Amino acid sequence: GKRHFWRYIDARSHEVEAQLEIDDVQQMIEAQNEYRRRRGEAELTEEDAQQMAREDEAIRERARRAHDRRLDELEDEFGA
Repeated sequence: GKRHFWRYIDARSHEVEAQLEIDDVQQMIEAQNEYRRRRGEAELTEEDAQQMAREDEAIRERARRAHDRRLDELEDEFGA
């Protein structure tokens, strides 16, 4: 019935979203490589892009923790 139809649409949406994300990453790598070729630099591989993403996420996580620590300090200081 209708319930099964909506489950199919929902599952399909996740599949489509995942594929669109993969396509976006590939397009970004291709664009970056075009720019790098013009500058005479080595092209990025997908592994390079994944490593850069992991490093970027680690930096953001450290910044979030520092921000949270500072908020905790201010709450302790001002009794919030």
